[in-house]
Amino acid sequence: MILQTQKIKRFIVNSKRIGNYFSKNKTDLSDFDYRYHRLFNGQKSSRGISDYFMTLDVEFKETYELAQQLLIAVQHKNSPAYQSLIQTKKPFVSSQLKRSLKNIKQAFTYNRK
Repeated sequence: MILQTQKIKRFIVNSKRIGNYFSKNKTDLSDFDYRYHRLFNGQKSSRGISDYFMTLDVEFKETYELAQQLLIAVQHKNSPAYQSLIQTKKPFVSSQLKRSLKNIKQAFTYNRK
């Protein structure tokens, strides 16, 4: 499972076109704008590419979805939702995101003192 996640991450980092889809807000991905991609030997929408990578690995999917939820909470300035997201325990989230969430929790508790 870890090997699969590392392969996916390495592929996305090395492929600028594919990596751009994961740096965007999920709502900005299109279902209707099809473009040719060598990886798929045909045309694929940006949402189709995102959905394909989500099926490959549970950790990648959970990490992406949590990051998207955090992004939406920040964009809508929804502090209670943001705080509940950083407090919940997610077992399949990547270690890098867990470390970031731990640092954010510490910053929140430090600022409250």
